[in-house]
Amino acid sequence: DAAIASAENLFKEGDYETSIAGFKSAQAINPSENYPKTRIAEIEKLITERTSRKEAYAIAIKNGDQSLGEKKYDPALSHYRNALSLLPGEEYPKQKIEEITALVATQKLLDENYKKSIAEADKQFTAKLFAEAILVYTKALELKPDETYPQQKISEAQNQLDLLKGKDE
Repeated sequence: DAAIASAENLFKEGDYETSIAGFKSAQAINPSENYPKTRIAEIEKLITERTSRKEAYAIAIKNGDQSLGEKKYDPALSHYRNALSLLPGEEYPKQKIEEITALVATQKLLDENYKKSIAEADKQFTAKLFAEAILVYTKALELKPDETYPQQKISEAQNQLDLLKGKDE
């Protein structure tokens, strides 16, 4: 009974391997008793599940990191959430989820501001207010430097201004 009580305490503390050893000691003392054998099987199953969860967690983190590196935020979030469900106490996936949420919010705001700037610039361009359109297209280009549309429209607006200046001279 003392060996079983000790093994149960070790189990409650999460020391599964030592707990198994304690149950094996109890089983050696009384081989006809089924309880130690049953507990050993249960604990071995828990150890296997814990190992499987840790392996699945590691894979989820690896996939999340890879997706994040590729700026694929939705899959990255999914992987980090999966990792967190496997090992809820881990901080790394929580931090990455917060980081991605902030990045997505920032990107959304940037996209909205860009679209507003383009809409305003297009409106100015259509109204033949080319100098004003250039200013607003430039603002849009500052928000998203890799976009070609604002640069194209700036060139078109500049050509229109040059044509107007040519007519005035």
